[in-house]
Order: sequence, then structure tokens, then C-alpha cells
Amino acid sequence: MHEVLSLCAQATHDSDGWFSIALAGSLDPSRLVKGWAAEAASQLLYDAGAHRTCVNGGGDLQLRGQPIPRQAVAHRHRPRAAPRKLATVITAHGTWPLPPRAPLNTAPTFSTHTTAQPATTFASLTLIGPRLTLTDTYTTAAFARGNGAQNWVETLDGYEALAVLPDGQEWRTPGFRRYGS
Repeated sequence: MHEVLSLCAQATHDSDGWFSIALAGSLDPSRLVKGWAAEAASQLLYDAGAHRTCVNGGGDLQLRGQPIPRQAVAHRHRPRAAPRKLATVITAHGTWPLPPRAPLNTAPTFSTHTTAQPATTFASLTLIGPRLTLTDTYTTAAFARGNGAQNWVETLDGYEALAVLPDGQEWRTPGFRRYGS
């Protein structure tokens, strides 16, 4: 519990409060725990000798190890704004996390930290970074941050993003091209 709460405090600090476990006055670290659990499961598998794995924690992916020679791991990113359109195929080698975010069909699932109003800036938002736990929380913070997300993600060392807006337009951080088309 101490580790989870410490990581929550770090994510809250790093995101200038856009990631929060104290929405509506109650303690709820669940926005961090899913990524933390998937990352921990990936480490347990690695420690047990499984060096080529993909752990899927409710859509948040933790990939570890090199794929079989001449194969790349790919994540097809299809935004809800244009479900028939493929935004990109993300490929990478080695260990990397991938927590995509998209609101439900009926309403966005993220709230802004100051108003608790639904966050509606993105149809979909994906971050790639060094650890799933923080990448997942930073994705949540960026989704809630809305229009300021791109500039903020660009300040995070080792993190890249792809965003699809409700009208189908996209933006990508400069380093995202290493992972997606």
C-alpha cells in the first residue's frame, strides 16, 4: 500500500494535480493500481524465466523482451471517433508499456481535476513510456488536462503520445514516430 500511495503522490506532483486519487473527497487509488498490477505481473513472469511476454491489464499493455526474430509487436490504434480508420500501428522492441485511453461510447470516463466535469478533448489518447504504472497515470492526467496535454507530455522525459480528437484530427509528440507510422 505504501508503494501505491507513494506512486500516486509522485503522479499527482508530476502532473500538477491533473492526476488525483482524491476526487470528490474520497481516497481512490484505482486509477493507478491497474497499471501497477500489470507491471508487477510482468516482472513476476520475467523473474520466473518468461522473457517475451505481453501482460494486458484491461487494455493497458506491458510488453517485455524481444519479439521472435523478424517479428515486431504491434498495437493497432483505432480511435472511437472513426472506428473504421486505423490511426497507427505501434511497433517496438524490448520492454515498453502502452496504456491507450478512449472514452466510452456514451460519455467520457475521465474528469477534470478542478471541476469534476467530463473530459471531452480527446476521442483517444495513447502514451508510451518507460514504466506502465506512471505511463498509465500520466495518460489519465493528460486526458483530464485536455488542450494543454501535448505541451505537458513533451516535457516528460521518455514519454511520447498520439492523440485523436473528436473530429478525427490527430497530434503526435515529436518522438512518437519511433513507435508508430
